[in-house]
Amino acid sequence: MGKYIKSFLISFIFVTILLAPGCSTKTRLEEDSIQAVANIEDVQEAEKEENSEESRLKDKTKEKIEKEVNKEEKSENKINKQSNSNSDPKSNKDLSSSDENKEAEPNPEPKPTKFVYLTFDDGPSEVTGEILDVLKNHNVKATFFVNGISIKNQNESIYAHMIKRMVEEGHAIGNHGYFHDYSITYASKEKFKENVDKLDKYLQEIAGVKTRLFRFQGGTSNTVYKKHLKGTTMKELFKLIRSSGYRYFDWNVDSNDSAQDTPSASSSVKNVLKGIKGKDNSIVLMHDSIHKTEHPDAVNTIITELKEQGYGFKKLSMDSYNSQHRK
Repeated sequence: MGKYIKSFLISFIFVTILLAPGCSTKTRLEEDSIQAVANIEDVQEAEKEENSEESRLKDKTKEKIEKEVNKEEKSENKINKQSNSNSDPKSNKDLSSSDENKEAEPNPEPKPTKFVYLTFDDGPSEVTGEILDVLKNHNVKATFFVNGISIKNQNESIYAHMIKRMVEEGHAIGNHGYFHDYSITYASKEKFKENVDKLDKYLQEIAGVKTRLFRFQGGTSNTVYKKHLKGTTMKELFKLIRSSGYRYFDWNVDSNDSAQDTPSASSSVKNVLKGIKGKDNSIVLMHDSIHKTEHPDAVNTIITELKEQGYGFKKLSMDSYNSQHRK
């Protein structure tokens, strides 16, 4: 724009000089030339100041924009940093681990401190399957002290099936003597050992079961043996069992189901719950025979009631709690 103004002024000066009256051409030309140059310089100076002001405004605007951009970048970096901190599982500021955002965890069920060992003597029988069903429904393991005569003469395959099922469902098997007849069991020390060995061999042959758990018929405190056992004592039989690698068990809670051929479920439940009261460990005696038809219902009620009271259930083993009337 400056060059156009300059050309216009020069042209205007020459025209003015030529038209101006009373002055010599040379003198007027010189004066006017000087004045024109001054005017041009003034115009250039004005343009320079204008350009300088425009440049200053541009620089100021640019500086302002840069400050705004830097401010936004800092703000964005702060947000990103906070976001990364919140997503870091090790961060103390992790919102997901705060008490407000943390989901309430359900309280775990307290572990039982009192235990019940359900034991069944004299089976398997026609009732065994129903008892096993109840135990399975409650996920409870028990111990069966079996004989070898109860079902064998009726159907050997059923006997074998029941023994195998006991093992497959996680229950313990105990030796209770092949024949359950006091006159045979306690006829002599030799007859006693023979009765134990016969069942031991039979269990291995028919079901592949080897056990080292034992229960004396009538328990170690029975007095029936006195009518039959000659030439030895019960203490000698205790030593014999231990030397054969067995661990024998009695009980400290009696269902009294042997008092009747077919005891009611309610009477068995009442006796068991009463006997368990106040004990940390309870080995319960019940019987598994064709006549104990109400035992499945009794067992169901016993387990339900005791679980509600916080009891746990276990099966006997070589390392478990034990109750022995005599040693």
